[in-house]
Amino acid sequence: SKPSASTKANDFDICHERRTFQTHLLLVTIMTPTIRAAAQAIANCDFLLVATGAGMSADSGLPTYSQVAQNPIYDQQGIDYADLCRIQCCRDHPSLFYGFWGSCFNLYQETTPHVGYAILKRWCDRKEEPKTAQQEQGQGGEHIQVARYFHYTSNVDGHLRRVGIPKDRIHEMHGTVETWMGMGTRNNVGDTTTTHPPPTLPSFPPIMIEVDPSLRFPVNAQTLELSFE
Repeated sequence: SKPSASTKANDFDICHERRTFQTHLLLVTIMTPTIRAAAQAIANCDFLLVATGAGMSADSGLPTYSQVAQNPIYDQQGIDYADLCRIQCCRDHPSLFYGFWGSCFNLYQETTPHVGYAILKRWCDRKEEPKTAQQEQGQGGEHIQVARYFHYTSNVDGHLRRVGIPKDRIHEMHGTVETWMGMGTRNNVGDTTTTHPPPTLPSFPPIMIEVDPSLRFPVNAQTLELSFE
């Protein structure tokens, strides 16, 4: 009898999976010496500098910078990611500003960091292990242990913190949604078009606010704005 269309499709899927597996096996075989050399270099290095970007977040299922503001509600208003990052948005449309960043905070807190973060944490933990030959001399003559790693990241999701990397071993070049800054203030902050002096307003030094990870921002799904009720 003539094979059905579904049988042909199943046979195709099986063949495709077999070819994919064979390709992966070949790549692993070819790359094994390179992977082994990289692992040895990481294990034996005096200092480990880790640089991560959007791809690290994407593997946890998070949107990248080019995707995070892709939404029909923003499109209808002609709003893009850059608009939502500007101080003018915070000043003129606070519900929109806090709605966007509040939804980002909610998403990042509710997403589990992928296994790669745990691997990085293990690498860093090994760099904390006492190694007499690599300890530095303290001012008082005692030997002190120095953290021999550092993270430099463009991600704002705070996932390096989540897996236990100390904050003082991370430079978050764009900041993080877990740390907010309050400033006071001029009405025309960031506005170079006005020729009038700003009104006299009470001001205060910038303050850093660590947001409680259990907090969730109430964001209206129909407008993507923060609900102040």
